[in-house]
Amino acid sequence: MVRIVILHTLIVLFATTTGAIAGNGGGVIIKPLMDALGHYDAATISVLSSSTVLAMVVFSVLKQSRNKQEVKVEKKATAFLITGSVLGGAGGQLIFKYAVSGLPDGNVKLVQNCIFLGLMIAVTVYMLLKDRLKGREFKSPVVYVLCGLLLGSLSAFLSIGGGPINVALLILLFSMNVKTAVFNSLMIILFAQLTKLIIAACWGGFAGVDLTLLPFMIAAAICGALLGSFFNKKCSERAVVVIMTFLQVVIIGITVYNIVSVAV
Repeated sequence: MVRIVILHTLIVLFATTTGAIAGNGGGVIIKPLMDALGHYDAATISVLSSSTVLAMVVFSVLKQSRNKQEVKVEKKATAFLITGSVLGGAGGQLIFKYAVSGLPDGNVKLVQNCIFLGLMIAVTVYMLLKDRLKGREFKSPVVYVLCGLLLGSLSAFLSIGGGPINVALLILLFSMNVKTAVFNSLMIILFAQLTKLIIAACWGGFAGVDLTLLPFMIAAAICGALLGSFFNKKCSERAVVVIMTFLQVVIIGITVYNIVSVAV
C-alpha cells in the first residue's frame, strides 16, 4: 500500500507541476495515468481524481484572487456558464453512476478513454489550426448555458478538469481572450466537480471507495501547482510550447494504451 501511495503522489506531483507550466492544470493527466496503472476501479478513480481536481481549482481561484490579476469578466456570461456547468456536473455524474452500475468496470474505462482521446485529438487539431480559425461571438444565454452543460458533463463523467478542452471551446465560441477563457474554465470545473461530488456523496457514491490516497494526492496537487507556477516564470516561451506539445503527445499515447489494454 505504501508503494501505491508514493507512486500516485508522485504522479499527481508530476501532472500538476508540468500542467501548471504548460497551462493545462494537470487534471487531464491524472485520470489517464491512474487508469493505466490499474490499481483502482472506475468508481474509486472518479472520486479520487475529481476531488484532487476540485482542490486544485479552489487553490487556483484563491491564488488568482490574492494576486488580484485583472481579468475581463462578463458577469452574466460567467453566470450562465456556471448554471450550465452545475446541470452538466449533475448529469455527468448520473450518467457515470448508471454506467458503473450497468457495465463491467473495463467497459466504463474504455468508454471514458475513447471520449477523452477524441477530445484531446480535437484540441491538438485546434492548436495547430487556431491561427486559421475565426472565433465566433455568440451572446445568447442559451449558448452559454449549453456550453457550460456540455463542458460540465464531460468534466464530471470523465473525472477530469478539462482545462485545455474548456479554453479551446470558449475561445472558439465566444472569442474570449486567453485569461478570460481560463477564468471561466476554472468556474466551470469548480461548479461541475463540486456538484458531481455532492451528488456522489448523497447517493452513496463514496461507499466502498478507499480514500487513503486522497490527502496525499491533494497535498501533491497543491505542491505541484506552486512548483509549476514557479518554473513557468523561469521558462522561455519556446520551452513552455515544447512542454505543452510533449504533454499532448504523452496524454494521447497513454489514452491509446488504456483503450488497447482494455479492448484486447
